Amino acid sequence: MVNDGEERDVSAFNEGMLQIQRLNYLWTQTASLSRSGNLKKWRWTLDAVWRELSRDAIKDASDNFDPEQFDKVSKDNPWFMKQAEIVGAISKSLTIAGQYRALERYEIFLKFLQEAVGKGGKYIDRNEDDID
Repeated sequence: MVNDGEERDVSAFNEGMLQIQRLNYLWTQTASLSRSGNLKKWRWTLDAVWRELSRDAIKDASDNFDPEQFDKVSKDNPWFMKQAEIVGAISKSLTIAGQYRALERYEIFLKFLQEAVGKGGKYIDRNEDDID
């Protein structure tokens, strides 16, 4: 029989892998949508990526998240503030070129967030030895 701690670890690992799979699927869609010029669906897909990563953005800023304080935490969180700024720029863009550039910025921002919260790729430090 597995004890509670091990069950939580397995669940966290499974959810982490599922989230990475969902993100991979969404990133594949964003590449296709941006190339096809479907700005509206590209935006919606980037918003879905944001929803996948937003919980991790909160955890990145605070390990002691209280759901009752969500509005305050999200308002004061630098990731949420930057996301709101970028989304505002998308909404204010009047030209297709402006919207495209704003969406491009949104995508790059989300990729930085994914990396910052540990859901991105693992890079090899060429200055370290190969012993793990």
